[in-house]
Amino acid sequence: MFMVSALSLSFLGAEVGETYFMRTLNSVAIEDPGLVLVGESVDVDIDEPAVTIRWSILACGEGLVLPGSSGILGSKGCGLPVQPLQIFVDSQGTPTATYDPAQIPYNKDTGNRRNIENLVRFDSDHVLDVHSTRLYPFDRYLLSSSLRAATMNNETIRISRAITLRITSSFDIDTDDLESFVLAPVIRNQTNSTIAGNDTSGDAEVHLPSRDIDMHISRPPSAQFFTFLLFGASWILTHISVGLAVLARKRKDPQALLAYLLSSGLILVGIPQLRNGMPDAPGFDGILLDCIGFFPQMIITSICIALLLFTIVEREIDVIQGHTNENTLADFHSTQGPHHSTAGRSQCCRSSIISSFPKPPSATTIVSTGEHNPISEVRSWHFPPVSPPRPPRPVTRSTPTSPLSPLSPGGMLRKQQSAMAMAERFRLDEDIEMDLRRKVSAHKRAQTTSRITEEREVSRWSDHEDDSA
Repeated sequence: MFMVSALSLSFLGAEVGETYFMRTLNSVAIEDPGLVLVGESVDVDIDEPAVTIRWSILACGEGLVLPGSSGILGSKGCGLPVQPLQIFVDSQGTPTATYDPAQIPYNKDTGNRRNIENLVRFDSDHVLDVHSTRLYPFDRYLLSSSLRAATMNNETIRISRAITLRITSSFDIDTDDLESFVLAPVIRNQTNSTIAGNDTSGDAEVHLPSRDIDMHISRPPSAQFFTFLLFGASWILTHISVGLAVLARKRKDPQALLAYLLSSGLILVGIPQLRNGMPDAPGFDGILLDCIGFFPQMIITSICIALLLFTIVEREIDVIQGHTNENTLADFHSTQGPHHSTAGRSQCCRSSIISSFPKPPSATTIVSTGEHNPISEVRSWHFPPVSPPRPPRPVTRSTPTSPLSPLSPGGMLRKQQSAMAMAERFRLDEDIEMDLRRKVSAHKRAQTTSRITEEREVSRWSDHEDDSA
């Protein structure tokens, strides 16, 4: 709905300037006929800083309009001036523009005068005071200028009105024009006529009529609205990057951390684009909006990205240390052998039973030397005896002297639990020892078989010999 409404209202007021010009020219043609200067185009450049106005030279009123040129800007009573003119801007010594109706061509089909751009229009450049640029988008500017028209004989002509465009793409322009005059010395020729004016009195100076304009330039409300929308969007993105940096401290998933880092990087790249998207914004010259918006946003987002990077590095170090600890623990278990933690057993780490057996020499050494017989060497190995499990201690009954005595129900239950725990411990010890004996026997058989195969001898083993070994 917002999009449809924006498209529907986008062209409202598109003909405001033309209607304003037509209404003003019709009023001049009826109430105050004379010369009219119309500023059809106003270009405000804050970075330059300068204002360029394109003026059209028109005349309104009966007898003042060049035949075949009426109807300009929709006004039937206005057209091109009938006499040649010179236009002076800001009291310059040389004319800014020269108008000659004799050079205006005719349309062969209609017989009307052609409106040639360079023949009926001129540009005037003005320096703009931009000390209030820091207050963007609430900056306002004032431009004053003076216009004077004269004939080719230097006779000053009164300008009835000087109007300009009121709405541009980036600025609203409110122009006030007023009558003024310029004091100029009287220059007389040999026939005692006045060159500077028509005053034949003996005064040394003459009042030359002119027209002054005061242009009030400001930002339109639409530009201010969109500027603050982009300003708020930039701060929202900055707060999102701060939230991502805070959440990253509580997350362990590396994929999530990388997603947070990518999002913050996109925000860091997107904030300058939002700043450049503001309507006709000045450069990064330290305006107030940048001091409370763009610069803090970039700094905060950059700090958040740095914190995310530190968090990722910290997580990677933790993972590396975790792997190192796991490898160390695995190496420790591999050197210590299997063990079980049960009630009543010592919790300290002890050496493995397999590690107490002597390590046989390698088969390569035996084959290369050829000094020892593998069978005789195996028979000469000595294996330390395995101590049998200790029998449980005999339980002596005593006469109960209290409710907690062995003959009481509570005491009997504790004795049964203790006996069961001890039996379970002995049973586990026997299972472990039997398992170790089987592993040692298998290891011996594999080593001996390998050596006998290399020597191409046959070894006969019996279950009785394995048990006795």
